Amino acid sequence: MAHDTVTGHINAPLTTLSLRLSVEGLVGDDLSKRIKTNKQADKIRVYDMSHMRQEQTLIGHGGKAGARKYSWGLDDDKTFFCEGYGLYDTVTTKEMANYDKPLDAKKDTSNALTEIMALEREIRLATQLVDTSILTKYTTLSGTSQWSDISSGVSDPLSNIRDAVLSVRTYGGRKANFILMDYEVAMYLGTHPDMIALVTHHEKVTYVSVLEVLKDLYGLDPIIAGGQYNTEKLGATPSLSAIWGKDVLVGYRHPNPGLRSWTLCGTFNWTPGRIVTEWESNNPRGTNVMVEENGLDEKVLVANCGYLIKAAIA
Repeated sequence: MAHDTVTGHINAPLTTLSLRLSVEGLVGDDLSKRIKTNKQADKIRVYDMSHMRQEQTLIGHGGKAGARKYSWGLDDDKTFFCEGYGLYDTVTTKEMANYDKPLDAKKDTSNALTEIMALEREIRLATQLVDTSILTKYTTLSGTSQWSDISSGVSDPLSNIRDAVLSVRTYGGRKANFILMDYEVAMYLGTHPDMIALVTHHEKVTYVSVLEVLKDLYGLDPIIAGGQYNTEKLGATPSLSAIWGKDVLVGYRHPNPGLRSWTLCGTFNWTPGRIVTEWESNNPRGTNVMVEENGLDEKVLVANCGYLIKAAIA
């Protein structure tokens, strides 16, 4: 313990400030809405598109309406299974005794476990949504076509995004309503000359105001993902990596998925959902703190409602 020879004060942990890098910028709950279910696993009813065909509906004088049987089916590929997730840690009586108020060992533990769980959920979702074997509508940029290359005059983000929007409408049947990218990609896109040229009339040009133009042009809400995770082993020097990488996702998401809805993805949430429990520990003496998700399945539901721009920046 350090000793200040001038004041005679023995240095102790400060109780008004502590340094902790919290997980932030996670977008999973916004992008993949939770769909409550009372079952761990089930099939998802999928309607066909016969109601979108042009039919003869004219009834002649004295005639009868034509017969039409609307159908729906159960697609065996559309199922879900909610896996359980959880972590616990033991807060010893000695740790609790050594914590000075207002610091709280159990609260610190609960917060850390909750953030690890949220981080894992984000990674599971991102892993699916940037996988071209799942989202098969995509383009891959390289070299001078990447948005980070502004010197050659070749990169064309507006055309890339337009193509993505049109793909979602053509193959997914919906007008895309969001564009998702990591913070680093947003920095390059928000300062690209083609984008800046669209907002020169603004009094104050920021990357946020530049990206908002995409809503006016294409009806896309920008979702800026800021989540990072430590790729190194426990105890090693931390190395942070962006969860969503350098890809861009354009797609359609339903604001509240339910019956007869259409959406890129959703998260099946086996009720009661997230649970935090505590119980006594005798070896070592203390309290076990556990954060648990009763069951989750992050699911791509309509893959054609999404379009990937891979390697948008170098």
